[in-house]
Amino acid sequence: MKLICIQILLILSAVISAHGQKETVKELQPAITSVVIYTEGAEVSHQFEMMYSQGRSLLKIQNLSPRIDPRSLRVNSDVGISILSVTHKIDYLTEQREKPRIKQVKDSLKNVSSTITLLQNEMDALKIQRDLLLKNQNVGGTETGTSVIELQKTADFFQSRIFEINKRTSKIQLDLDDLIKMSAKLNSELYELNAGQNYSRSEVLILIDAEKPIKGKIDIRYYVADAGWAPFYEIRAEDIDKPLNLHYRAKVFNNTDIDWTNVPMTLSTAEANKSVNYPTLSPWRLNFTSSTYSIADRNPYQTANLNENYIAQQQQNSKFAQKKGDVTFVPISVSELSIELPLATTYTIPSDAKPYIVEVGEYQIPATYKHICVPKAEKSVYLMAQIVNWEDLNLVEGEANVYFAETYVGKSYIYTREVSDTLNLSLGKDNKVLVTRTKVKDFTSKQLIGGKTKETFRYQYEVKNNRKAPISIEIIDQVPVSENSEIEVFVEEISHADYFVLTGMLHWKFELAPEQKQAYDMQYSVKYPKAKQVQTKTPTMRTLNAPAF
Repeated sequence: MKLICIQILLILSAVISAHGQKETVKELQPAITSVVIYTEGAEVSHQFEMMYSQGRSLLKIQNLSPRIDPRSLRVNSDVGISILSVTHKIDYLTEQREKPRIKQVKDSLKNVSSTITLLQNEMDALKIQRDLLLKNQNVGGTETGTSVIELQKTADFFQSRIFEINKRTSKIQLDLDDLIKMSAKLNSELYELNAGQNYSRSEVLILIDAEKPIKGKIDIRYYVADAGWAPFYEIRAEDIDKPLNLHYRAKVFNNTDIDWTNVPMTLSTAEANKSVNYPTLSPWRLNFTSSTYSIADRNPYQTANLNENYIAQQQQNSKFAQKKGDVTFVPISVSELSIELPLATTYTIPSDAKPYIVEVGEYQIPATYKHICVPKAEKSVYLMAQIVNWEDLNLVEGEANVYFAETYVGKSYIYTREVSDTLNLSLGKDNKVLVTRTKVKDFTSKQLIGGKTKETFRYQYEVKNNRKAPISIEIIDQVPVSENSEIEVFVEEISHADYFVLTGMLHWKFELAPEQKQAYDMQYSVKYPKAKQVQTKTPTMRTLNAPAF
């Protein structure tokens, strides 16, 4: 019986001792070692080496962003230790500090305000001195006179001193004007930086257990909101017989409250903050499509029109823009598989929600060039670059600055959705290729035939290549399409154009040698009941925006 009691006491003593054992607490502030930036959000990684003590240790990873998603925390070690728990909390006990940039601006504002105060005090002292001089202008007493010499000396003194006071006052006023402007700019920047709010910090608490003292590496990763990137391109074409230069850049922003300083970065199109549940698939059904043409073939003019393309995309994006924090997000299309773009060098991205340009890559791309013109709508000829095997470039849909022959021609937009094996890039207008569309009056008529009105229209086109290299050009026009059985359309001359009966579209495709001209004709007639009216001419009235006074 005594032996049993002794064993029980020993067991209880061991249990109490185990529960009373306190873990070793280690406070750490590891630097950020890499960042994977998604189009919305980022994955931040801290990798470092440390010495683990025997037994339990509580690692307090401090000075982290308050925007961490706790569900995304992952901790790995390369040695045999047990990770018992990983928790996240906001650090409310540590003294709240201001963002470094806010502190810098506030210090500058304090110095400017101090200088303004000193100058204003000097201005007040000079004003008092000037007033005293002006009040004591009487020289000598009332009974005795003053010699001419003394009077001259006194006058010179007053003139000299008041001149110096006025000169110094003017200089102070100019300095004050500049300092007041500087103060206003600093206050505006403080407002932009949300200086009224101190930033907080969060901590990750990692409870581990090591059987023996051991040295090893630890890797901590987590998803953080309020960061992202968007593609930005620069397209340069020297001439139509040379490769295309595509400069692939990205605009990266960081609003996580933690600066990313000299950190390796990777851009990704993956959705990092998705559910941990595996995805499901719906039935994949095939059917015939209404057309086999690409976007460019369905509407070549829209594809060619550089500015309209870009504006249309911006308007489309603005409809779906979402405001999150200090940044507005717009949707972009990416490929069905995620793309990762490691950056070749490290970058520093401050936490100020401003876009910073990073370099993704630069490519010399073989391209074929063609010209497109829709002379009915506009006589300008647009130059298109066509790229095959573009999928290997890992492009993401986005805006581009376009340069041709070292001249900036405007903004375009790279579309990666619904395209074929060939990617079309608009390079803007080419003034060295000319197209004219002229109505031939001798063949244009309107006459009555029985109970019908017949209108005939004839147009002549002339294309000239003023370049020193041959070109491939496509001219697009149209004839009307009847939607009423009483209206008849007769296509009488199209000079071997491709004619799409259902839409009335006409496409001429041909090659032109340097300095070569080519002409062709189009003629059609419309017949309809004479008692009715038909709009046989393209309306010329347009609605434009104008300032209201």
